[in-house]
Amino acid sequence: MAEHTEGPWIVGPAQELPLAVIEDAKNGTGVCEIQSPGERASNACERDRAIARLIVAAPDLLEACESLIEEIESIEYQPALQVVFDKVRAAINNAR
Repeated sequence: MAEHTEGPWIVGPAQELPLAVIEDAKNGTGVCEIQSPGERASNACERDRAIARLIVAAPDLLEACESLIEEIESIEYQPALQVVFDKVRAAINNAR
């Protein structure tokens, strides 16, 4: 898997619509652009910005999931937690 651009990231201002831009929070360098082809600007822009917000949150979500796994592994086994553990582990594996 390719290495990702170091964060933190932010959703930056788009120069043209419909477009969502993800930028490096430290220096404003563009990381990626998201644009839905064939959509009206008003519909696509809000959806694309929502996708961009999720991408920006991904590193924090991954870190939170990894912390959760550490906590789950440190407590006594409980079958109900196994389901959560499996889901979180699968999400982490998908992100890596």
